[in-house]
Amino acid sequence: MECLFSVEESAKRLGGISPRTIRCWLSSGRLKRTKIGRRTMIRESDLETFIREENKSTESAQSGKRNPEMLVMATSGSKNLAAAQAPKRRPGEKRL
Repeated sequence: MECLFSVEESAKRLGGISPRTIRCWLSSGRLKRTKIGRRTMIRESDLETFIREENKSTESAQSGKRNPEMLVMATSGSKNLAAAQAPKRRPGEKRL
């Protein structure tokens, strides 16, 4: 029989991250869950698969492959860009 880990145990096995992060990943489908009654458990094999997939995505990001859409999103969300496009206000003047 395969080992099952609770959300808290899984968080510890992933380097002590927050159990809340694990729950977010479970909710988004990024990490697979196994329900036993009302308890949410994570299979050891699912945890290992998750780690392998995360390592692959990290390696491809570090190898210089960039997603052009993400680059546009990152640049357009910049505070400097927003500040440059915002009209100048006088001291004490309220925003519209």
